[in-house]
Amino acid sequence: MMGNEVITVAEIVRWTVSMVDLSLMFWLVSPFLKHRGGSKVKTVVLLLAAGSINTLTNRYFGSASTPGLLLIMLVSGLFFAQIFASRLRRIWGCMIVALIAISIVELLVIVVLLAVTSVPPETFNEWGFYRMLGIVGSKSLSLVLVLGLYPKLNLFHPADIEREGLAPTVVLVGIFNVAVIFISFSIYMHSEAVSGIDRLALVAFLLVVMFFSVTVLIFLNKRTILHQQQREWQIKEEAYRQQVFFTESMQEALVSVRTQRHDFNHHLNCLYGLLEMNRPQEARQYVQKLIKEVETVNDLIGIEHPEMAALLNVKRMTAREKQIPMELEASIPATLPIPPLDLCIIMGNLVTNAIEACELLPVEDRHMAVRVHVKQQHLVIQVINQKQETVLITDAMIREGYSHKRSVGEVEKTGRSGGVKAAGEAEEKGIDRMNTGEHGLGLLSVRQIIQRYEGILKIEDEGRRFNVNVAIPLVISDH
Repeated sequence: MMGNEVITVAEIVRWTVSMVDLSLMFWLVSPFLKHRGGSKVKTVVLLLAAGSINTLTNRYFGSASTPGLLLIMLVSGLFFAQIFASRLRRIWGCMIVALIAISIVELLVIVVLLAVTSVPPETFNEWGFYRMLGIVGSKSLSLVLVLGLYPKLNLFHPADIEREGLAPTVVLVGIFNVAVIFISFSIYMHSEAVSGIDRLALVAFLLVVMFFSVTVLIFLNKRTILHQQQREWQIKEEAYRQQVFFTESMQEALVSVRTQRHDFNHHLNCLYGLLEMNRPQEARQYVQKLIKEVETVNDLIGIEHPEMAALLNVKRMTAREKQIPMELEASIPATLPIPPLDLCIIMGNLVTNAIEACELLPVEDRHMAVRVHVKQQHLVIQVINQKQETVLITDAMIREGYSHKRSVGEVEKTGRSGGVKAAGEAEEKGIDRMNTGEHGLGLLSVRQIIQRYEGILKIEDEGRRFNVNVAIPLVISDH
């Protein structure tokens, strides 16, 4: 009877320890993983189930056994995958780091207790006062560190690790630490042949390994922070460049309005002169000619968005000056969730590039079309232009920077595909790369802006015709 009660108490303690360890690991990995958004009750139920399975695993394989540890990590990772929306690879990576942190704290607490109490290490393997003291001490210290110090640390995110290419290094450091801690702990706790001096040397070696690993992680963390700062400066520089582009577009619009005003006064004077000379037929013909020219403004009536209307008006006049027929179909609401600056960057660069491509053709072959409308909660932009058939434009070139003007004479088309399907296709066809110019950087900005809003950029090279299709969701998700 007494034996059964002791076993029951031990099982309760094991289950409690498993739940505390699992909770610590959950709190450690939570800031770095994306939650699925389920209820808290579901999360608690999943953690209780995982903790119960982990308890049975420890009971069957024994505490601190290699098969048991691997099975616990596997099962816990699968349960965490139901709580977090991140990939299993990232979940297990974060769990390994959390396991290292928990193991370090537990080992340090045991070393301190051994030094203070002078009891044999085997005492901590038997259920009793000292083992309970070690459990309470290590878990309490872990809770204090997790809830107190941990939120204040400026640690790198797993996404930063992947972006900086540090994943292999971090994984190797993690696996090495897990192996060293596990082996050292097993030797320290279970080997009666190890003398006191050898145990101290083992502890010293373990601390040196930990110090080295922490130093490596701190270095990687500082490197990641430095790269983040560099990216922030690049973003600020890009924002400044976009602002300059936007300001220049507005200046072009102002010049366009002044030109139209000057032309309007000129047309009035001509009409007045014809009527004064009693030449109504010529005045009628002059008015008909003006009507055809003014028809281009009617295409902008459907554009309620002021910034886009101004930009497209400027580009329409530029195309007309270069003798490029421009078909314009646009219906844009006055307000959009996308900032006007980003919209003008996208539209301005695409239309400018199309004008440059047409400008290289004979006048009779020049033609371009711009279509902008809202469809199924997406802003859809389509820019179509004629181009030289000897110039092949690929998605890889768009990624690296492209300009129609700089590409002439530099590229020869050695084959035709039904469309650009993958980056690097140009290299496979033996096509030289584009030199990067201002417009190439502009197209890079277009791609970056579209990706920022989770949109789609699709380009199609049909020989003498080039199509650019953009779809940007108008319901912007939170990041």
